[in-house]
Amino acid sequence: SVASGYEHAHYSSDLRVIHEIVRNNYPEFLNAFNDVFLGSNYFYDCNMFIMPWNEFDDYCKWLFGILFKAEKIIDIEKYDSYQKRIYGFLAERLWTVWVKYKQYSLKNLNYYVYTENPKKIDEGLVARLNNKKMRIKDNFAFFLSKVRGNKQERYWTVP
Repeated sequence: SVASGYEHAHYSSDLRVIHEIVRNNYPEFLNAFNDVFLGSNYFYDCNMFIMPWNEFDDYCKWLFGILFKAEKIIDIEKYDSYQKRIYGFLAERLWTVWVKYKQYSLKNLNYYVYTENPKKIDEGLVARLNNKKMRIKDNFAFFLSKVRGNKQERYWTVP
Protein backbone atom coordinates (compact mmCIF):
# COMPACT_ATOMS: atom_id res chain seq x y z
CA SER A 1 0.00 0.00 0.00
CA VAL A 2 1.01 3.64 -0.25
CA ALA A 3 1.18 3.74 3.55
CA SER A 4 3.46 0.71 3.84
CA GLY A 5 5.67 2.09 1.08
CA TYR A 6 5.92 5.41 2.90
CA GLU A 7 6.64 3.73 6.21
CA HIS A 8 9.35 1.61 4.59
CA ALA A 9 11.17 4.63 3.12
CA HIS A 10 10.41 7.33 5.71
CA TYR A 11 9.32 7.81 9.32
CA SER A 12 5.95 6.17 9.94
CA SER A 13 5.18 8.54 12.79
CA ASP A 14 5.03 11.42 10.28
CA LEU A 15 2.31 9.66 8.36
CA ARG A 16 0.29 9.19 11.54
CA VAL A 17 0.57 12.92 12.25
CA ILE A 18 -0.76 13.72 8.77
CA HIS A 19 -3.61 11.27 9.26
CA GLU A 20 -4.60 12.95 12.53
CA ILE A 21 -4.50 16.40 10.94
CA VAL A 22 -6.74 15.28 8.09
CA ARG A 23 -9.09 13.48 10.48
CA ASN A 24 -9.40 16.48 12.81
CA ASN A 25 -9.35 19.37 10.33
CA TYR A 26 -10.50 17.99 6.98
CA PRO A 27 -12.79 15.06 7.84
CA GLU A 28 -14.48 15.19 4.45
CA PHE A 29 -11.14 13.99 2.99
CA LEU A 30 -10.73 11.08 5.40
CA ASN A 31 -12.28 8.42 3.14
CA ALA A 32 -10.14 9.53 0.20
CA PHE A 33 -7.08 9.59 2.50
CA ASN A 34 -7.74 6.04 3.68
CA ASP A 35 -8.46 4.83 0.15
CA VAL A 36 -5.17 6.24 -1.14
CA PHE A 37 -2.95 5.25 1.78
CA LEU A 38 -4.49 1.92 2.73
CA GLY A 39 -6.45 0.80 -0.30
CA SER A 40 -4.07 1.49 -3.17
CA ASN A 41 -0.46 1.01 -4.14
CA TYR A 42 0.09 4.05 -6.34
CA PHE A 43 0.34 7.80 -6.02
CA TYR A 44 1.05 10.68 -8.38
CA ASP A 45 4.69 11.50 -7.82
CA CYS A 46 6.91 14.54 -8.42
CA ASN A 47 4.31 17.17 -7.48
CA MET A 48 3.73 18.10 -11.12
CA PHE A 49 0.37 19.13 -12.51
CA ILE A 50 -1.38 21.66 -14.68
CA MET A 51 -4.75 23.00 -13.56
CA PRO A 52 -6.84 26.17 -13.54
CA TRP A 53 -5.63 28.83 -11.12
CA ASN A 54 -8.72 28.78 -8.89
CA GLU A 55 -8.39 25.02 -8.36
CA PHE A 56 -4.67 25.40 -7.74
CA ASP A 57 -5.41 28.07 -5.14
CA ASP A 58 -7.94 25.79 -3.38
CA TYR A 59 -5.47 22.91 -3.47
CA CYS A 60 -2.66 25.04 -2.00
CA LYS A 61 -4.87 26.28 0.84
CA TRP A 62 -5.76 22.70 1.72
CA LEU A 63 -2.27 21.27 1.26
CA PHE A 64 -0.40 23.96 3.14
CA GLY A 65 -3.06 23.98 5.84
CA ILE A 66 -2.08 20.36 6.49
CA LEU A 67 1.68 20.76 6.04
CA PHE A 68 1.96 23.86 8.25
CA LYS A 69 0.10 22.06 11.02
CA ALA A 70 2.42 19.07 10.59
CA GLU A 71 5.49 21.32 10.70
CA LYS A 72 4.48 22.46 14.19
CA ILE A 73 4.26 18.84 15.41
CA ILE A 74 7.01 16.94 13.58
CA ASP A 75 10.59 17.49 14.74
CA ILE A 76 12.96 16.97 11.79
CA GLU A 77 16.08 18.14 13.64
CA LYS A 78 17.64 14.66 13.67
CA TYR A 79 16.55 13.70 10.15
CA ASP A 80 19.25 13.35 7.51
CA SER A 81 19.18 15.68 4.50
CA TYR A 82 17.09 13.22 2.47
CA GLN A 83 14.43 12.72 5.17
CA LYS A 84 14.24 16.48 5.75
CA ARG A 85 12.44 16.57 2.40
CA ILE A 86 9.44 15.14 4.29
CA TYR A 87 7.00 17.82 3.17
CA GLY A 88 7.64 17.13 -0.50
CA PHE A 89 7.18 13.40 0.08
CA LEU A 90 3.94 13.99 1.94
CA ALA A 91 2.72 16.52 -0.64
CA GLU A 92 3.05 13.91 -3.40
CA ARG A 93 0.79 11.56 -1.55
CA LEU A 94 -1.61 14.28 -0.47
CA TRP A 95 -1.95 15.37 -4.12
CA THR A 96 -3.27 11.88 -4.82
CA VAL A 97 -5.74 12.26 -1.93
CA TRP A 98 -6.91 15.59 -3.41
CA VAL A 99 -7.35 14.02 -6.86
CA LYS A 100 -9.33 11.11 -5.42
CA TYR A 101 -11.57 13.36 -3.33
CA LYS A 102 -12.22 15.77 -6.20
CA GLN A 103 -12.71 12.87 -8.63
CA TYR A 104 -10.58 14.59 -11.24
CA SER A 105 -10.22 13.14 -14.67
CA LEU A 106 -6.48 13.18 -15.34
CA LYS A 107 -4.31 13.02 -18.40
CA ASN A 108 -0.98 11.42 -17.53
CA LEU A 109 2.03 12.64 -19.49
CA ASN A 110 5.44 11.05 -19.80
CA TYR A 111 8.57 12.73 -18.50
CA TYR A 112 12.25 11.91 -18.45
CA VAL A 113 14.43 11.23 -15.44
CA TYR A 114 18.17 10.82 -15.70
CA THR A 115 20.92 10.44 -13.19
CA GLU A 116 24.59 11.17 -13.50
CA ASN A 117 26.98 8.27 -13.29
CA PRO A 118 30.01 9.66 -11.41
CA LYS A 119 32.42 7.60 -13.57
CA LYS A 120 31.01 9.09 -16.77
CA ILE A 121 30.46 12.67 -15.66
CA ASP A 122 32.25 14.16 -18.70
CA GLU A 123 30.06 12.38 -21.23
CA GLY A 124 27.37 14.28 -23.08
CA LEU A 125 23.63 14.19 -22.70
CA VAL A 126 23.12 11.39 -25.23
CA ALA A 127 25.49 9.14 -23.31
CA ARG A 128 23.71 9.96 -20.07
CA LEU A 129 20.32 9.19 -21.58
CA ASN A 130 21.66 5.84 -22.80
CA ASN A 131 23.13 5.02 -19.41
CA LYS A 132 21.75 1.77 -18.00
CA LYS A 133 20.96 3.45 -14.68
CA MET A 134 18.42 5.71 -16.38
CA ARG A 135 14.97 4.57 -17.41
CA ILE A 136 12.30 6.53 -19.19
CA LYS A 137 9.07 6.75 -17.25
CA ASP A 138 6.10 5.50 -19.17
CA ASN A 139 2.77 4.50 -17.72
CA PHE A 140 4.27 2.07 -15.21
CA ALA A 141 7.22 3.19 -13.10
CA PHE A 142 10.76 4.49 -13.20
CA PHE A 143 14.03 3.77 -11.46
CA LEU A 144 15.92 6.59 -9.81
CA SER A 145 19.42 6.14 -8.51
CA LYS A 146 21.44 8.82 -6.75
CA VAL A 147 24.92 8.83 -5.31
CA ARG A 148 25.22 10.24 -1.79
CA GLY A 149 28.82 10.43 -0.67
CA ASN A 150 30.28 6.99 -1.32
CA LYS A 151 26.92 5.23 -1.10
CA GLN A 152 24.52 4.58 -3.96
CA GLU A 153 20.85 4.92 -2.95
CA ARG A 154 18.09 3.42 -5.04
CA TYR A 155 14.40 4.21 -5.02
CA TRP A 156 11.42 2.84 -6.89
CA THR A 157 8.66 5.32 -7.43
CA VAL A 158 5.40 3.86 -8.63
CA PRO A 159 2.88 6.41 -9.91
